[in-house]
Amino acid sequence: MDVVIVGGGPAGLSAGVEAAARGLEHIVLEKGKLMQTLLDFYPKEKPVVMNWHGVTPVFEGIMRFEGTDAELPAEQFIERCNRYAQDAHVQMREGVEVSSVRPGGAGYLVTTSDASYDAKHVILALGVFGRPKTLPQWEGERSGIPQRLRGKAVLSLKDPDAVSGLDVLIAGGGDSAVEDALRLCSRNNVSISYRQADFGRRLSPENHAAAIECVRHGHLTTLFGTNITAVDLAGERLAVTLNGSDTREYDRLVVRFGGTTPLEFLAGCGVRCAGSPKAKPVLKDSLESADCPGLYVIGDLAGVKDAIVVAIQQGVRVIRDIR
Repeated sequence: MDVVIVGGGPAGLSAGVEAAARGLEHIVLEKGKLMQTLLDFYPKEKPVVMNWHGVTPVFEGIMRFEGTDAELPAEQFIERCNRYAQDAHVQMREGVEVSSVRPGGAGYLVTTSDASYDAKHVILALGVFGRPKTLPQWEGERSGIPQRLRGKAVLSLKDPDAVSGLDVLIAGGGDSAVEDALRLCSRNNVSISYRQADFGRRLSPENHAAAIECVRHGHLTTLFGTNITAVDLAGERLAVTLNGSDTREYDRLVVRFGGTTPLEFLAGCGVRCAGSPKAKPVLKDSLESADCPGLYVIGDLAGVKDAIVVAIQQGVRVIRDIR
């Protein structure tokens, strides 16, 4: 096989579409469904925007989102991606998790729970959400939430309408946490718990300005310098304890700590990671691993933060390099 692509998000699907169009023997392996991260973490009201954080959209490959398609609701964006995959006859398997990528055969042996693939090249398009982060005391829980709290405590807010009018606590201080708060604060009592003294530089300028404005008008309560140390049921509500002693009641808790980078998986593939405070794969300009010829890393793991247009272009670049 010419190339195995691990991950069916924007970067991986773009690579799959380009590989199919160029007649490369390929397969895309996705452990969930196509665009699983968007399905899980993009609320239905949130658009997928191509010029996010000021990135100028430039498309060189087959997948293009220009003009009226430059800003689409997540569901429509996923539909368009599915159409691109179908039209290009991308070979893809969903619900298949890759357990290992090892040197061997024509280049690499890619092993899943039920099959193995001999590939000249491998593209890792895993994204950073190998596993959503949860509260430290909930690590090890299936789905990241204790069973007794599921439904009241969640790791993503897909449908803001479902919690309309409720008291909501959002844990986290990044863009995802603040965007959830901004979507809810006009129709909910919303508080945000963040361990730092302020939002600092974690937020985009737009989100930072909007959050400060909501706080100024009394639509958002900020609980800076707090950590959630306990969560218990209080009748139909949740009793959330902050910093060990301050207990408050809420109807819902949304934990928005981002995701864990699958560094262990990368290390098992032979990909060296370096850097501080967050380690990243060491890559050539071509996005090929500095230590593993023929193995490429694209998308969020290659340093793309939320810029879907860049991830799509990386898929194009890598397939051109392989070809």
